[in-house]
Amino acid sequence: MPDWISFFTERRLWPSLSYAIHTGHLPSQVIQQVEKLIARLPGMDIPISPPVLLHGDAQANNYISTAAGAVVIDPAVYYGLAEVDLAHLETFQKVPSVVFEGYREILPIDAGFEERRDLWRIPAYLLCIAIEGQGYLPGLKQALEKYI
Repeated sequence: MPDWISFFTERRLWPSLSYAIHTGHLPSQVIQQVEKLIARLPGMDIPISPPVLLHGDAQANNYISTAAGAVVIDPAVYYGLAEVDLAHLETFQKVPSVVFEGYREILPIDAGFEERRDLWRIPAYLLCIAIEGQGYLPGLKQALEKYI
């Protein structure tokens, strides 16, 4: 894809939205909100940075602590914006603050990350709704409200 927004829209949002629509778990009002978000994405202030290899499903239960250190499991790798993995870490449960502190020792976290964190979680919410039902609908709606 020519840029991150195109990739995020075409490879993350549209497929996740289509899947959630197909399952019948997504109300039409929410479908319209996601479509509105997609239309707004090109005008949003998103940092431009070289793509990095992402875990793709970075969340607390996809890391195992061992005596030798942390081990990553269940990856869904792709190249994208570095802060996307950070956003996914706490989508479903909190992680200790030392995780973010350790990250900052290696790479800075953009000052606008906090405002964009829920944006990067929207495809995950859509997939969870498609697979597990409407239990994740409140999180999706709350995230969408910030950006539309």
